[in-house]
Amino acid sequence: MECGESELIVKYLLPDYKEKAVTFSCDDGAKTADTKMVELLKENNLKATFNLVGNYLKGENGTWYVSAEDAPELYNGFEVASHSSTHPHWDEITDDEAKKDISDNQTYLNTVFGYTPEGFAWAYGDPQNSVLYNYLEEIGIEYARPVNTALNYEIPADWLVWKHYKATVTSVNDVGSDFLNNCKYDGKPKVLAFWLHSWEWDTDGKFIEDGTADEQWAVMDAFMKKVAADEKIWSCTNLEFAKYAKALDLVEIEGRKITNNSQLDVYLNVNGENVIIKAGESLTA
Repeated sequence: MECGESELIVKYLLPDYKEKAVTFSCDDGAKTADTKMVELLKENNLKATFNLVGNYLKGENGTWYVSAEDAPELYNGFEVASHSSTHPHWDEITDDEAKKDISDNQTYLNTVFGYTPEGFAWAYGDPQNSVLYNYLEEIGIEYARPVNTALNYEIPADWLVWKHYKATVTSVNDVGSDFLNNCKYDGKPKVLAFWLHSWEWDTDGKFIEDGTADEQWAVMDAFMKKVAADEKIWSCTNLEFAKYAKALDLVEIEGRKITNNSQLDVYLNVNGENVIIKAGESLTA
């Protein structure tokens, strides 16, 4: 650094210069409950990810789940990720059987939605199996989500075990309020990721003793409204957040030159000034 030259201070931001993100991950594809979840999301102009099981879409487990015929319209505008073909217990099948289960659902969801999912939610939780982790990477999966509970709001270190908070009435009230009110931006984006079964929210008394499903959904709606009203929050799908966070990792700073080595535009604050660096381009501050 030359004499008199100020230090380069770079802060990493989310799209539109947001500081924090909120994302939802909803499992299984329960027809009535997912329809309610989608309704609330649309009313509040928020995004989410829906993790679907091939056999459920095919109707092999009854009409309780969204059908393959109705799914494209219901989930239009949201991310569809894979939740396996059969919702297996991973420790009860071989690695080859697990790979086939995963692969079959990738193919099937492509036929239903016209694109191959890049996100995955582990049925019954993280298998802690490096063979399957490697397989997900081989087939182009950007992230995978277990049911283990998150411990903070930091960007995950391991995208194949991206832990979310389980969304219950208590956690949405407590963790949600903490994130909105107490989580401070420190130059790196923060994220609150909730996973849920919409059907639990649609079950009387599940989260509120002697309460109704409507009372439970009212808690979710109130939280969504707070998220939508917060100008510092980016509402995104799981895939959008994962891809953007990975893009930030590819920002290289050398002296006063900042290079965006990713395929996405990135948003930064450089010495107090908001800037966008286009994909593959550089900026000298």
